[in-house]
Amino acid sequence: MPSLTAAESLIATPSLPTKETLSIVVVSFFVHACVYLLASKFSSNLSRRDAANFKSRIVSTAHAIYCSFAYLFVFLSDENLYWRHKYLYSLSIASPLFAISLGYFLFDTWIMLVHRHDPDMGSWPMFAHHVLALLSCSVFLSYQNFIILGASSLGFTEATTPFTNIRWILEKKQMKDSLWYSLNGLCMFLGFWIFRIGFSIFSFVIVLRNFSDVMSQDLFVMPLTLFTVCALSFLNIMWTWKVTQGALKLFLNSRIAKKAVKAM
Repeated sequence: MPSLTAAESLIATPSLPTKETLSIVVVSFFVHACVYLLASKFSSNLSRRDAANFKSRIVSTAHAIYCSFAYLFVFLSDENLYWRHKYLYSLSIASPLFAISLGYFLFDTWIMLVHRHDPDMGSWPMFAHHVLALLSCSVFLSYQNFIILGASSLGFTEATTPFTNIRWILEKKQMKDSLWYSLNGLCMFLGFWIFRIGFSIFSFVIVLRNFSDVMSQDLFVMPLTLFTVCALSFLNIMWTWKVTQGALKLFLNSRIAKKAVKAM
């Protein structure tokens, strides 16, 4: 099991991933593919389009649950991350975690490309999110640095994925009027504001607190850091706004329904 040994430097320098790291990426890709195939047993009564969507969501939920706990553990395991906000910081335990996530995003991006004509699976915001995730995980593995941005982004933002997928499943089961749908919607609403908007604020704090270190990096890492933070924040704000609109609509509709019942 990898140790929690850490190191920091002033300038990040890239290196080729080790054979062990590449092996983890490949194994992760095929493990998630196996989960996708196993999910087929529970989607036999769905249409071909919904079955593909269901299987993809099962895979993303499995990764999100693992990802949230694992990366939050990494983030909270060292005060240089959760307290001192070290931008240039290496933590050995993070490498296999990023390799597993890279394998997942490679698989899920491939599934998105296969079903690119399905708006639920191949939307441009989700594709942009996956491209940024692939690029970010590759950079983390190559530079062995920027753990705070990687661990916090994957640990925080992926925590909302299970609620999004549960919402889709409940809608397909015609359970939009159920208590479970309302409770899941509340959790999703709070999750997006706490985790995704929280990450957007946190990421800007990290960049501002370490601005001189960010600007001193090479001409690949420096613009990539700024672009990724801004792009992910834009996507998170856009998705949070949509979730908020849905929550408000659900709340207002419930109030209208209650008034109608009282008026009868």
